[in-house]
Amino acid sequence: MKGLIRRIAASLLVLVTAGAAGVVLADESIASGDTLFSRNYEGRLDPILPDLRTIDAFKVRGYPIYFLEFHEKAAQSEALDRIGIFVESDRYSGKILAPTLMQTLEAEAFFDGHDYDSKDLARFFTLASRFAIRLHPMEIQVRQILVRLGVFAEEGGRYVARQNAALVAAVRGLDERYGPGTRRWLLDHEFRHGYYFVALRDEVHEIWEKMLDDDEREIIATTLRRTAYYNPDDDSLMEREFHAMVFEPRFEDDMQELWTRGLNGPDQPKLSDVEELIRKLPAIRRAFVEIERDLQPPPASSKRRGVIQD
Repeated sequence: MKGLIRRIAASLLVLVTAGAAGVVLADESIASGDTLFSRNYEGRLDPILPDLRTIDAFKVRGYPIYFLEFHEKAAQSEALDRIGIFVESDRYSGKILAPTLMQTLEAEAFFDGHDYDSKDLARFFTLASRFAIRLHPMEIQVRQILVRLGVFAEEGGRYVARQNAALVAAVRGLDERYGPGTRRWLLDHEFRHGYYFVALRDEVHEIWEKMLDDDEREIIATTLRRTAYYNPDDDSLMEREFHAMVFEPRFEDDMQELWTRGLNGPDQPKLSDVEELIRKLPAIRRAFVEIERDLQPPPASSKRRGVIQD
């Protein structure tokens, strides 16, 4: 997740007002206790790899989602920021940047949480091996962790994914550094991506395709690019970021601000179109919550409900 530092102050005002139990959105039902996404990971994180010294490692019980909690922010940046740029950047997607260039990116390099699927991780380390790119010791440690966990394996200089798995990461002490509720807020975002990679990809894609039209998806993609430097040409990135961002209190404000004052030209949509999209968001949030319910063990007599109901 990029840009939390740049938006933390205003967003935490909402978090403090709402309390740790949930975020207040246009659809108040999403903030109710029985729909808290945090119960999908809190209490389900089993410790693994106890020999690591500067990272606490966990696996989500029942899912191939691995969580690394770094003791220091600098260590997380050294380990994962180049991977983040490689996977998500609008300007540098698919490229492994030299450390000197990374230092010039400023806001683009602000990663406060990370989330990647096993194929993208294998792709990064394969490219680094192919071109003999020097890795930071923390990047090497992440690669070693993933090999130990069987997420991917090295084959003749290539790294091949062995699991449809997800890696999620954050830094320890977020609540102490930024205020109560920050850890849950950030981990909700990152773990939504983790579950997207291993369990919710098809359902999120269905909502993205059926509940939004082309113009609305374009508005969302441009908003994500302008606020967080995400690559708008990566359809999977757009739909999974929307899945997580739509639960954040600033997302609706971002769309209104960018599209009413931030852009000019013949392709800029009408304010009425943006407002119509915002009116649809509560129904979309409810659809996302509905598919997320299946991550919890359902009662024996329950049946899976459809993703979208006409």
